[in-house]
Amino acid sequence: MPDSTSRPTMITREKGEDIRRYATATLTVGRNPDNPEEVRSDLVVDPLMPPICSLRLAHILRDIADHLEVVHGVEGC
Repeated sequence: MPDSTSRPTMITREKGEDIRRYATATLTVGRNPDNPEEVRSDLVVDPLMPPICSLRLAHILRDIADHLEVVHGVEGC
C-alpha cells in the first residue's frame, strides 16, 4: 500500500478551509485555550465523505511525522 502521495506543506488559512470541504479526515493540533501550556490534537473523520482505510491514514500520519522530524532537525523549535 503506498503511503501519502505528497510531502506536507505549509498552506494559508484560506487553502486549509478549501481542503476541509473535501477532506475525509482532518487532524488539528493547537494550544488548549483554557490552558496554553497544553498542546492538544484531534482527528475528525467526516462520516459523509468517502471513507479512507485507517491503515492508510496511519501511514500518511507517519509520513507527516517523519517530515516534521526532519524539518525540526534543520530549523529547530
